[in-house]
Amino acid sequence: MRFLSTLVASTIGSLIALGLIFFIFIGFIFVAASAGEPAPQVRAGSVLHLDLSGPLYDAPPELPFASLSGDPVLTVRGVVRALEKAAADDRIEAVWLQPIGVGAGWASMEEVRNALVAFKASGKSLIASSGPDGFTEADYFLASAADEIYAVPEGSFELNGFFFAVQFYTEALAKLDIEPEVIRAGRFKAAVEPFTRTDLSEDNAEQLRSLIETQERVFFDAVSTSRDLPRETLNELTDSGAVYTAAEAEQAGLLDDLLYEDQVEDLLREATNTDADDSLRRVAVATYARVSPSEAGLEVGNEGTIALVYAEGGIVTGESSRGGGFSGATLGSETLNRQIRRLRDRDDIDAIVLRIDSPGGSATASEAMWRELTLAAAEKPLIASMGELAASGGYYIAAPADTIVAEPTTITGSIGVFALLVSANGFFENKLGITSDAVLTSPYADMFSGLRPLSDAEEAVIARGIDRTYETFINRVAEGRGLSTDSVLAIAEGRVWSGSDAQAVRLVDVLGGIDVALDLAAERAGLAADAYRVEVFPKERPLFEQLEDAFQVKISERFQSPAERTLMRSLRRLNQIAESHGSIQMRMEFDVEVR
Repeated sequence: MRFLSTLVASTIGSLIALGLIFFIFIGFIFVAASAGEPAPQVRAGSVLHLDLSGPLYDAPPELPFASLSGDPVLTVRGVVRALEKAAADDRIEAVWLQPIGVGAGWASMEEVRNALVAFKASGKSLIASSGPDGFTEADYFLASAADEIYAVPEGSFELNGFFFAVQFYTEALAKLDIEPEVIRAGRFKAAVEPFTRTDLSEDNAEQLRSLIETQERVFFDAVSTSRDLPRETLNELTDSGAVYTAAEAEQAGLLDDLLYEDQVEDLLREATNTDADDSLRRVAVATYARVSPSEAGLEVGNEGTIALVYAEGGIVTGESSRGGGFSGATLGSETLNRQIRRLRDRDDIDAIVLRIDSPGGSATASEAMWRELTLAAAEKPLIASMGELAASGGYYIAAPADTIVAEPTTITGSIGVFALLVSANGFFENKLGITSDAVLTSPYADMFSGLRPLSDAEEAVIARGIDRTYETFINRVAEGRGLSTDSVLAIAEGRVWSGSDAQAVRLVDVLGGIDVALDLAAERAGLAADAYRVEVFPKERPLFEQLEDAFQVKISERFQSPAERTLMRSLRRLNQIAESHGSIQMRMEFDVEVR
């Protein structure tokens, strides 16, 4: 039997090894082919085709085999830079925008939309059209920047307002005889509510309503300005349900016409003086990204270097992960600190822009990163640029920055602290028939075992740690923002703010995207606006390491149906209970999705 089991194990191991070697071989072939790929040839009279029908990433992703599928890998900054080049490139005469189920949050879309508006200032045509299903509100938000907007005749048109849904697990845990125990500082600290309530508290509903109202304002202001429609008209259309089809949207003045894709191509031929019988000179944005700025007619700076450091994911102690399994991407304190330390010591780096997209996480890891960033800020200009969210621990690490930049819809703040523990003894005993017993050297020895509820004395011990961490959080923000502790306490309490509201309470300095932050960093470093180059971190890892991560299960919400996203969010939240058990957390509401 031992021989047979050994044989089977050896055979399986060999097959796995052969599979790994095969994937590595294919990866090397792809990398070699990509490295030798020539720069694209862009002909005069071309149209830049901006097809936003998949995920739009903030940080450049590590997807070793992504291009083998034929799907483009697009980033927010990559799209913005492509539009900047297209505006200056004499060979590009128009942009054709097709937002079809854009896989991005609202802050990212704001950044792209601003770039579209800037492109229009060049005087070149910007035409938007829908996919075969019509427009969602997110798609239309981008499309509304265009000179002309078209949708397919039988398409739908979503104009029904925004919502923020929160799931609660209290009753599910009760049925399993699992008892969550929460200790927190900050009355708005709502990250724990899904495990202690069955509905929104008044405080939580208040802050979520504020976020939704900011999103609605940004959307309606953009559409009202670009389509020359009064806000009152848009409100009436939304509240009455008068618009559901593309035909109704055209009648309301939200669209210019109802056209099929081939008819839009005909319009683009006219705009670019292309003969009707000739193919449209279309350049995909992923292809155009390989065109150098100098070839497009932009000035290339080389008088200084700004480091753009992406800080993405839930904050943990140790190393970062680009995302696998249910946890998603993590921002490790050791990984970020090592990178910041190297940049601090490099004489050729003139300033640092920290691009944050994080809901927070471990308090101790946040403190460790705060220290390293404080040391860096003492030697070089440090600008924080906030993406979709920079909340709780994500805001903590922004505090040392000279200037904090955010989009109006960025979710930030959430200055609060909590600890979440679970007592699973009832589950083991009543559901599984597993009992436990223990011998102790002190009454507190098994307080974090999860096998019994906390005593009042143990809750008091943890509360002391929570209060101390909250006090430190307040002091870090007060010191970094030049505010009194009393004024920070008034806007803390774990409350989340939109970027525009955060600016009003001085948690944010400037509204804008990555390019705004880079220009501010250049100004602080004494560099001219067009004189610097940007070096992006973290660098792409060796292929072997990327392949190792590729074998982990990673399911991005941007590739899922709404029902699948809801299921994955539930699984992640339950997984986060186990991961954060007993530790002090600076984290906002788990998994934010505004739709």
